[in-house]
Amino acid sequence: IIPTFNEEKYITACLRSIGNQTIKPSEVIVVDNNCVDRTVALAKKFNVKVVKEARQGMTYSRARGFSEGRSEILARCDADTILPPNWIERIIFNFTKRKKIDGLIGLNTVYDFPIKNVKLLNKASVYLVKEIAGHYPLFGTSMAITKKIWDAISDDLCDDNHEYHEDVDISVHIYQHGGIIVFDPHFEAAFSARRMKRDPYEAFIEYPARVLKTFRGHNV
Repeated sequence: IIPTFNEEKYITACLRSIGNQTIKPSEVIVVDNNCVDRTVALAKKFNVKVVKEARQGMTYSRARGFSEGRSEILARCDADTILPPNWIERIIFNFTKRKKIDGLIGLNTVYDFPIKNVKLLNKASVYLVKEIAGHYPLFGTSMAITKKIWDAISDDLCDDNHEYHEDVDISVHIYQHGGIIVFDPHFEAAFSARRMKRDPYEAFIEYPARVLKTFRGHNV
């Protein structure tokens, strides 16, 4: 599931990486959240299902995609994510080998900016959030949850993108529902550093602050 809003610069590389998976997905859903560029036209060159979400915002786009999914496991990445060939393989491994799992995250890095030790920083932030909140967070860059847990929490999720991070919000509701999120350091993905380049304050100050705000807003 890939939410999109004017992603013509990135969607092709993302979909190519999905096409290169060692285990092919049962379906690929691209959510058109009112794109006015060539995103949809480029996506239609691949074997994907394109659905329209007229309500503007990541929460609505993500929810439409997750609700459209028919598989027992719902995997999601951002449109600027490039996935390694074993991405789906690692998802299947975790959801079949572990006795109890409702959500999955891994390590993320960037592919277009010379930042050293990104994986180390990402791993540290994941463990820090786990220490603060009592559970692992989910990040839209690369994640997977069960259809069962989505159906259980979807009506209770928050839809204010300005107040809460929609992906972290999912993790909070999974935890409050008694679900378990697993961290697999071998479940990797790479994303664009475009937001870091465009607005460092937003990326390094506002984003972490909103993560904490999301937890505080749910009494975590």
